[in-house]
Amino acid sequence: MECTLLLSDLHLGWRRWPRWLRWLSVTARSRAKDVLAVILFFRSSITRLIVNGDLFHDLESVDERSLNADEMQLLATLRELVGEGKLVVTRGNHDPNPELVKSALGLPEVHERFRWNCGPHVHEATHFDQFDPPCWWRWAVADAVIWLYGVCGKTNQLKKSRRWLLQATRVHRRAVHYALTEGIHVIHGGHVHHELLMKRRGVLVSNSGCALREQPFTFGVIHGTGSVCPQEYRS
Repeated sequence: MECTLLLSDLHLGWRRWPRWLRWLSVTARSRAKDVLAVILFFRSSITRLIVNGDLFHDLESVDERSLNADEMQLLATLRELVGEGKLVVTRGNHDPNPELVKSALGLPEVHERFRWNCGPHVHEATHFDQFDPPCWWRWAVADAVIWLYGVCGKTNQLKKSRRWLLQATRVHRRAVHYALTEGIHVIHGGHVHHELLMKRRGVLVSNSGCALREQPFTFGVIHGTGSVCPQEYRS
């Protein structure tokens, strides 16, 4: 029976400090070791693994010299899944040029949107940044605040703030509107780093969350019947 594992926002190569201050700390923000454990646990039972945006954190992260041993091992496993025809990657707003991602993994394609049928329902996986209108000054301020909270180890506290949750709600509402216009029954996304499963106006919205330190590592499992099961990794 068909089974899909859904991950998003791995942000490989993201460090606690900016690169020009890297000598202060080499602590990775990604949870590559935990992600690898989840993939290996489900590997024999899944027909598809979808990394739904922000696999890498930025352009420099594609350079293997920017990755630690756990991140390198995870990339090696993802390349094996490419060879088995099981890996699907969608573009995220943090991902560098899709051609570089394709080259790093040996992928034939990085999808803007990936759509498939599961039972009677149409599913689509797409990073939800497209439903979050760009505003350069807002993102500059947000990035600075997130960095400061990350340095203090309080990123999860920020994600629970009323303002952050309100913006995430707006993003998910826009995703519902898009799904209705496209005839999609279940839409899967990432971007806001918040795990979510809700039904609105007949559309099921699934957000698989993220795999970052200081936050719960959440992911989704989609069974052959079409049911979506949010999961949280506990070591």
